[in-house]
Amino acid sequence: MTQYFELIDETSSKFWEITLENNIVKTRYGKIGTDGKATEKEFSDDAAAQKEYDKLVKEKTKKGYTEIKKQQAIAFPYTLITEKEAKKRFKFSKYIEGGFGNECNYILVEGNLEFEGNLDIEALCWPIDTYGIIVDGDLTVKGGILQTEMDSGPAFFVTGNVKAKNLCKGGGEFYIKGNLIVEQTIYGYYNHGRLTVAGNAEAKTIFAEDHHFVFKGDVQGLIIDTGEVEGAEADFGTTEPLLEELINNEDYSNSDLVIEYITEGKHIVKPEYLPILSASIADKISAVPQLITEAQAKEKFDLSLYDSFDEMGFQKVIFMDGDVYIDGDLNHDWTVGTLEALGEDTDTSDSLLLINGNLTVAGTIQPSDENYPFLLVLGNVTCDVLHSYDEFIHITGDADIKYALNGNYNHGMIDIEGKTRVPYILNSDHQSLLRPEGATIINYYGDYDDFFEYDYTVKDFERIMVADVYNEKGAFAIRNFIQLLKGGKSPLKKGARPARLIIEDELAQLGSNNELIEELDLTSKKLKEFPRTLTKVPSLKKLILNDNAIGSVPSSIKELSDLEELHLQKCGLTQLPDEIGDLKKLRALDVSQNWDLKLPESINQASALRILDISSNAGFGFPASVEGLKELEELDCADCSGPAPIDFPVEITQLTGLRKLFMRSVSIKTIPDSFLQLEKLEELDLDASLCYLNELPDLSKLKNLKILHGDGLISNTTRPCPKQRIIKSFFTITSLEELYIDRHGIRKEAFIKKDQFESIRTNLAHDPERFKAFDAAVSEIVPNAIYGDGRKGIVREALKAEHLEGISNLKNLRVLDLSFNDLASLPDEIHTMTHLQFLNLRYNRLSTAERLKLNRSLPGCTIDFRDNRPENDAADTEDVKLWQAMNTLMKEANVLMNAKDDVKKLRASLRMYDQVLDFFSSGKVVDEYNLLYANYGKMYAYNYLNSFHKAAYSKEGLLELNQAAIQQGLKTLALIPSIIWHFTDMGAFHKEVIRIVANAVAWQMYEIYDKKKDLEKALDIIAKAVEFVSTEHHYFIYDTQVRILLKMEQKEEAYKIVKRTLALAPDFEDFKDFKANADYQEWLINQS
Repeated sequence: MTQYFELIDETSSKFWEITLENNIVKTRYGKIGTDGKATEKEFSDDAAAQKEYDKLVKEKTKKGYTEIKKQQAIAFPYTLITEKEAKKRFKFSKYIEGGFGNECNYILVEGNLEFEGNLDIEALCWPIDTYGIIVDGDLTVKGGILQTEMDSGPAFFVTGNVKAKNLCKGGGEFYIKGNLIVEQTIYGYYNHGRLTVAGNAEAKTIFAEDHHFVFKGDVQGLIIDTGEVEGAEADFGTTEPLLEELINNEDYSNSDLVIEYITEGKHIVKPEYLPILSASIADKISAVPQLITEAQAKEKFDLSLYDSFDEMGFQKVIFMDGDVYIDGDLNHDWTVGTLEALGEDTDTSDSLLLINGNLTVAGTIQPSDENYPFLLVLGNVTCDVLHSYDEFIHITGDADIKYALNGNYNHGMIDIEGKTRVPYILNSDHQSLLRPEGATIINYYGDYDDFFEYDYTVKDFERIMVADVYNEKGAFAIRNFIQLLKGGKSPLKKGARPARLIIEDELAQLGSNNELIEELDLTSKKLKEFPRTLTKVPSLKKLILNDNAIGSVPSSIKELSDLEELHLQKCGLTQLPDEIGDLKKLRALDVSQNWDLKLPESINQASALRILDISSNAGFGFPASVEGLKELEELDCADCSGPAPIDFPVEITQLTGLRKLFMRSVSIKTIPDSFLQLEKLEELDLDASLCYLNELPDLSKLKNLKILHGDGLISNTTRPCPKQRIIKSFFTITSLEELYIDRHGIRKEAFIKKDQFESIRTNLAHDPERFKAFDAAVSEIVPNAIYGDGRKGIVREALKAEHLEGISNLKNLRVLDLSFNDLASLPDEIHTMTHLQFLNLRYNRLSTAERLKLNRSLPGCTIDFRDNRPENDAADTEDVKLWQAMNTLMKEANVLMNAKDDVKKLRASLRMYDQVLDFFSSGKVVDEYNLLYANYGKMYAYNYLNSFHKAAYSKEGLLELNQAAIQQGLKTLALIPSIIWHFTDMGAFHKEVIRIVANAVAWQMYEIYDKKKDLEKALDIIAKAVEFVSTEHHYFIYDTQVRILLKMEQKEEAYKIVKRTLALAPDFEDFKDFKANADYQEWLINQS
């Protein structure tokens, strides 16, 4: 027995194979595409080997490995037989009408056949020019039997019995001489072809859609007949029982979608039409509950096989040895009642329900109201509904659930080792290890895939959910959802379909109406392959397919001759087609986060390419040469290595047109002198890439280099710390305008595990002196019973002012980042760098005196001093005393301002902020950040007074307050520097001030002014805030903008903003009134 597994994600592309041969377990593992490494272990007997085999498989699947069942074109023994021979041997023409001709070949299987996966008859027959399959024996198919061609199709003739999960057929002739047993659905469509079953037939659903079924034995299942069914009476003559999204009208379904549901293992009828238990549970003999200890349970069963079950220390174990039938619900009340019947106290804390057999429940399974009891079923489970909350549920077999499985909350877990057959899975951030079949999977917690690839997430609810699933507060209610199912109603609107199917339909129409489409963003649409229809849209200039597991790009990509940007981030690619070089207008290519991707040689022919992103691709993936890309201007190759040291990729030195090079977190051992060939380079990012370097080439020869990132991070504990002396080599690059040398301060390792230490030894094998110093630095042993003894020590000493000597050589420097360096002092020469415009000194230990001196020395520079905590901060000068007095008053004002419910304290805060601001207006204190902060705090005080205390003011007093608030806001906005340093903490603060203050000023003006010129000014001010809207939390700014526009009677522009915002955030509370606004709704209709 052999099983093959793969793990493919943004960081891995690995396989793992395991084989069991009697008492020997063999494994093979490694990167996909390689032979990998092999292991072999012999056990005392077959049972011990089987146990180890099962344990290893379980471990791998929990780590995310997925079993791959590789099916060849024909993966079973067969011969070919002509139709003439089949007529003679099997009287073929008696059973299969309208043959293809005496000389036509058929696939013949002699004897019984078991087939893994789906048996796609056309896929087997057409490639070898055969016209059908004949099985002279019984046929068992672990998946479905598929034949989708409508007008005709291969024949299918079985002399024995047939078992399958589903049977889906089009125009082919099918004849089964024995019984046909199907787990889910028998489906025939179109008015060609026929299915004949001479024996008995059984399925959950039997649907003949304009198709001919002939049954000669007993038939069990729900029969839907909109065609012709002989030998059985139909339950329905219309499509009524089908799921709403599958119905076109009462006679016809959406057959393409029906086929898709069937091939995905989904039921096609509403849950209420699925057959219920054939016999009353009350008549079944159930295992008798008994109370045993955890020790007794562990004697009977290996609880370590079930995650967390052997670690909990159960105080009570309710054990049932055999099949269990419960005529009602399995819930907390059931457990309490069982404990009472056993004469035990009814506390369910630290308890376990352990069933050694199958569990059948007529109602709902919800083991716990809180954390216990846990539920472990060593068998199959059947129930109406299963709820999993804080407890742990483990089922070793299959689960058949009539209505829904609901997993809620991020404590607890449910693990079902077998198949989970259920119409709906509902999940809210709940760890779930399931293998669902036929389920519609819904995330009612967020809008992302976690434990499942969801059909619907929260953002889809307004589009797909019926109103009755919401409670009186308008929130999605699980109870309502399940009650609808139990009442025979669909919780989904008619025609509701997953977004990925809608996208596929829309893509199928692309190019059919000659529409000029220049840009298409299909990010995270759950596409499984490159949509071929895209190549029929030659007008495309920008195509984004990020975060879709498409696996490959077709050679027909060359048809997109006008394409200028192609984004294929995180698409599971290992190669690109040679035709990528035919895209002569391609300027930007993003293939990042495709770990095993190798670029083709033809990339050199993409002569227009200017931007290339290969970040997070192992080993860079360059072809032998990239000399054809001399015009490339920007390359991102961050995270293209692991922690082990590598040689510098010399291909980069061939890219002599580069202006920007991003090499973050790459373990390069050296940078060669040939790097200096990149004479046009303007920006270089070496953050977390200095770890192994002992020296740099003379980067001052790069006369165009303006921006350099060289922080002291290591990114991985098995990399060494960058050497602090390297910093000085940056000070010779006099062309620099921006320099980022943060995080070079002291580094202490509290616990280095043994394996980490050995990895560092290996990584520094090329530099023994450096390892020797590291070994001495972490010589102190730290005992640890779990991980083994570790080491600790100081691996990098504190950064000192002398490490920065020479920095004043950088006469063109405008931006300097020295944050997170734990500096206690700075070299005096920094005070002479009056050309600086932004200086980041966060998270250092500079004294107040030093900070005040810098403020006076660099009057035109924005300095971020936040989070400086000096060890000793003596108030030994008048400047320091004045600053500390200001700072004390500021803290007191902030406390008063934050008491927003107390009008007296808010008014007092305004007076105290004025006292703070006197320090600045008088020139006693120079501190740009605190000047802005004090004005910002005062503006907040005005906001609280206007928002919560209007009743405390007369009409005249309120108007005066509003006007004062407007003036304060304008004064605060005037303090924002003309240049905002994006991607810095100070820049983020400036944006925050603009958002809050501009919105407050514009709203005050909206409330008190009616004249056009005043409202136009308000519109200009709110535009400042709109510029920095970046998340849904900032959408209140759009509300202010819309209200001003409406007051100015600019309805069209206002409604466009409302529409765009609600598309992004359907539940945005501030625009709730527009959903009931008749005028807006009419405008929407006219727009469509």
